[in-house]
Amino acid sequence: MLGGRARKTSEASLPFHEAYVTATAQQRAQLKTQWMLGHLDGQGVENPERVLSKGKGKSTKLAVKHAIDKAYSDYRFHVVRPETSVAKGAGDLVEAAMRLVAKMTAGQKRKLTRLMAE
Repeated sequence: MLGGRARKTSEASLPFHEAYVTATAQQRAQLKTQWMLGHLDGQGVENPERVLSKGKGKSTKLAVKHAIDKAYSDYRFHVVRPETSVAKGAGDLVEAAMRLVAKMTAGQKRKLTRLMAE
């Protein structure tokens, strides 16, 4: 059931993501505001506009802070969809490994060679 919700959210957020990719900075800010308000409303937060404008200050209840954090986390995951280092491809990992090997001492390289042979 939870996996189904995540899939549905990913599918439903695709128009937001596509708009985000081509948006200007001002348009991205508007998309974020729309997403956050809708998400907070969907979580049952009373008066999401006021909550969002007030933010997560000292007087904000913990449950509201968590709701804001959840909305932002889902925004990053479903709308922004940042590339992770794994998603960038193995080429980057190999290049990073080669940079590390280049920095190794001769003794460290021998140890690495022994470990790779095992």
